[in-house]
Amino acid sequence: MTVDVTALDAVTSLSHVAGEMGPIAAVCLNAGVMASGSPAWEIKPELVDFVMSVNLRSLFGCVAAFVPRLIAQSRPAELIITASMAGLTAVPFSAAYAASKAGAIALAKSLRIELEQTAPSVRLALLNPGMVATNLIRTSAVRGPLGNGPDPTTDGMHEALNAAGVNPDDAVGWAFDALRDGTFWALPPARDPFVGVLTAELDQLKAALQS
Repeated sequence: MTVDVTALDAVTSLSHVAGEMGPIAAVCLNAGVMASGSPAWEIKPELVDFVMSVNLRSLFGCVAAFVPRLIAQSRPAELIITASMAGLTAVPFSAAYAASKAGAIALAKSLRIELEQTAPSVRLALLNPGMVATNLIRTSAVRGPLGNGPDPTTDGMHEALNAAGVNPDDAVGWAFDALRDGTFWALPPARDPFVGVLTAELDQLKAALQS
C-alpha cells in the first residue's frame, strides 16, 4: 500500500489491513525527508513543518497505530525506528533535519522504557545511520513545499551522499544485529565519520559533567 505517513487515518488503515493478514512480526518506521543547505536562521517555516511532519509527527501517529496492535497480539514482535546520527551529533546547515531526528531519538528512548515495563515481548531497535546511498536528497526536494526539481545544488549533494554513503542493506543489517543481540542502539561501525564526531561530543559532555 502507498501511504502518506503524515495522515493518521491512512496509517491507521494500514495497521488494520496488516492486522487482517495475520499476526504482525515486525514494523519498520523508516520514512524520512530532509532540508539542508541553509543556516538555521534562514530555514523557511514551511520547510520546518514539512520535515517535522514526516520525520517526527508521523512517528507518533505510526506508534499510536501499530504499537497497541503489537501489544494485543501477546506474542513476540519487533519494532525498528530509523532516526539518524544527525540527531546525535552536530550537523551544520541541516538544523531542521537534525532536530527532527533528535526528537525521533527521544521518542524511541521513551518508548523503549514503556515497552520494557508493559510489553517486553515487543522489542525495539533504534537505527541511527550515518551517510547512506539513497535518493533522500532528490526525493525530499521534489516532495517538499518548495517543489524544487533537479538543480545543480541538489544533484551535487545527491552525488556526494551516494559517493560516501554505505549501501542501504548494510544499514538495515545494523538494526537486525541489534534485535538479534537484544540491544537498543543500532549504530554505524567505528570507521564512520559520524562516530568520531559523536565520540568527541561525548567526551565534551563527560568533561562538563565532571566540572
